[in-house]
Amino acid sequence: MKKMASSAGFATLQDAQQCIKEVVEVISRTATRDQQNNLVSDRENTILLS
Repeated sequence: MKKMASSAGFATLQDAQQCIKEVVEVISRTATRDQQNNLVSDRENTILLS
């Protein structure tokens, strides 16, 4: 994970996670309910994988 974060241009894994969190918040503000449901399950899967 750290290697992926640095190759994506983030200094630390925490920076990458913060960026992802902010993107998810913006998307969830603009998404429809169905899209939000998908997003939540994707986020849960991501948390389980990491």
